[in-house]
Amino acid sequence: MLEGHDFSAWRAEHERGDRPSGLPYGLEWLERADVDLRHADLTYRDDPVGRLLRSRDSSLPYGLRYQGALGQVATSLPLIARSDVCLSIFEHHADVYRRVRAIARRILPPLVLVSCYLAQWLQHGSPAPRRRAVGIARSAQAITVFSSNQVAILTELAGIAPDRIVVVPYGIDTDFYTPGIGAGHPSPGYVLAVGKDAGRDWGTFLAAAAQTPQIPYRLATASWMLEGLTVPPNVDFVGEVDHRTYRQLLRDSELVVLPTHDYAYPTGQSVLLEAMACGQPTIVANTSAMSDYVTPAVRTYELADAADLSRAVADLWQQRATRPARLADWRPRASRPRRCGPRCFPSSPPAGSGARDPRPASQPDARAPPGVIDVEI
Repeated sequence: MLEGHDFSAWRAEHERGDRPSGLPYGLEWLERADVDLRHADLTYRDDPVGRLLRSRDSSLPYGLRYQGALGQVATSLPLIARSDVCLSIFEHHADVYRRVRAIARRILPPLVLVSCYLAQWLQHGSPAPRRRAVGIARSAQAITVFSSNQVAILTELAGIAPDRIVVVPYGIDTDFYTPGIGAGHPSPGYVLAVGKDAGRDWGTFLAAAAQTPQIPYRLATASWMLEGLTVPPNVDFVGEVDHRTYRQLLRDSELVVLPTHDYAYPTGQSVLLEAMACGQPTIVANTSAMSDYVTPAVRTYELADAADLSRAVADLWQQRATRPARLADWRPRASRPRRCGPRCFPSSPPAGSGARDPRPASQPDARAPPGVIDVEI
């Protein structure tokens, strides 16, 4: 398992109630399906060796320093060599692993990639990222993607056979993200926008906020994402927040806005689904990748159109008095359990194994409309 978080620290934070899901991206569901997950946390030791292994020195190529990919692959090789498959969460670790495996193919298992950026690099990247994306894609025995539009991109631009690509909808922790029933509601409330993925379109969001000066907004993102932009006085910038604070911001808001650019991968789907799980009305940009996650309960606006976004916000803001009656309309559409689906788990766990089948009986098809989701995207 190649993934850029400290699993031990993550589990501890989850047990304290400070993080959603038992492992990043719901990987605990693999454990519940009786999969033996092996992950090296050596790169997170607080000593000189650990700090060296997770080096993000700017002299290293970006793909090697991102989330300490080089160090984690190096320390994980003994575990990977004793495994049946190497599962890489996202492309940077996969890029390092495929180069190592090219040298030691006889002792290292095949690669399965949970993809996020490949389609974007292929469609919009400069020549170097495109070449890297093709190399990563062709080195993987199977690739999962978070939206169906990416299948054609990988097939046409990287030459990947469609049967090697599996659409696995993103999923969130609906035990963590719940409506704050009975907790009271702040007055006068606010419109919330959250996220620091490169796909966020804060320019359009801030322009829409300026067009609705009578409506209060709160914005949680990294300060560097707002460089060169003017924040109007009705927008309260709260910076980056922890998971508990983020959840409370969702619960206390009147509605949640997801302003995004048109990327090949879905950007903002985690916030969308987490907001829906908290019972909140949502507004998202009308993009191809996000269309898999948009239900009749979600309001859309035309891409990069601040006037259209401001109209959508004003309309839902005027309807906020009916919010208690609408909670029942939002939550069910976002509360399906996290699952991988039958194409990832072709059979149920052995009888008597104690493992839990991740496939809900009422949702047997992985291509069914996605439920709630969980990545920092």
